[in-house]
Amino acid sequence: LFLFITFIYFLKFGSFVCFFFSLLYFLLVLGSWFYSLNEECFSGLFTSLSFFLFRFGFVLFICSEVLFFFGFFWCFFSNCWVTSLYFGSWPPFDFDFLVVNMFGYPLLNTILLLSSGLSLTVVHYFVLTGDYSYVLSKIPVHVSLKERYSYLVDNTEFSFVIYGYLVTVFFGFLFVFFQLYEYIISYFFISSTVYGSIFFVLTGFHGLHVFVGLIMLLVSFLRYFHVCYSSVDHVGFECAVWYWHFVDVVWLFLYVFVYWYGS
Repeated sequence: LFLFITFIYFLKFGSFVCFFFSLLYFLLVLGSWFYSLNEECFSGLFTSLSFFLFRFGFVLFICSEVLFFFGFFWCFFSNCWVTSLYFGSWPPFDFDFLVVNMFGYPLLNTILLLSSGLSLTVVHYFVLTGDYSYVLSKIPVHVSLKERYSYLVDNTEFSFVIYGYLVTVFFGFLFVFFQLYEYIISYFFISSTVYGSIFFVLTGFHGLHVFVGLIMLLVSFLRYFHVCYSSVDHVGFECAVWYWHFVDVVWLFLYVFVYWYGS
């Protein structure tokens, strides 16, 4: 909640300090949660019921995120279809030359996100079919990261997963970079009538969710790199895949309705 409040304050007044410390605290809590989950998994305390409840809780979390974005889309369509007489049209009068070109960075970001979703699907397939017993038998207990990498890459299935992970994360960071660059070169701001407010809130929160998804993918990649997953036990990775596909779908709605229909 405090992260949300400081984010709105940053967009309104341009003060980055409070938002920075809120984001830092959020990342600390998220990292501690991932660490405790990892420790509990290695302790052997997780049962089949624990895994089921974890999946069920994450599904409920994604459902809450769907409702979160549904509220902002409701606001968008309410202003788009029932335009105030003050604005005259949607986008508002004199905004025709200020809106973002849908065939520019938005189209590039769409290609990046869809490509990352495709590469992550390939990763998911090889995680499900990986021969972990063979790889574990070949890796000594105490090896350096470089030696571990060579052992994993020698196995075809593991090499596909590692490179697929790297491609997915790379495309994700490129998406965030181009989204920020689009904000920098934009001719309107969050205070530029309700059009600017809805545009930056929708795309900004989606970008924040992409950033969270990247953290989840990086954590699952580190766990996979240390062979902490198996073909039947990879709940953390599975949840990260669900979340990443969720942000893919949200972006498609954003591209179609905000960048194309709304302009």
